[in-house]
Amino acid sequence: MRRLMSNNLILSLFSLKMFEIFGCIWRYIAFVSNQNTFLLLTILKNDFITKNFNYKISIKT
Repeated sequence: MRRLMSNNLILSLFSLKMFEIFGCIWRYIAFVSNQNTFLLLTILKNDFITKNFNYKISIKT
């Protein structure tokens, strides 16, 4: 049980780090490209958050 919890912590920290990197790339692309691409990436980013959130819930239950 303890091992599962530590794995969950590592996973959440990793996903947080990935999200930070993704956020930086997302901001950079939005800065250099047009508004349409920015909109598309916003949708992708939101989709990424939702998937991540659902995954964490499924681990806990």
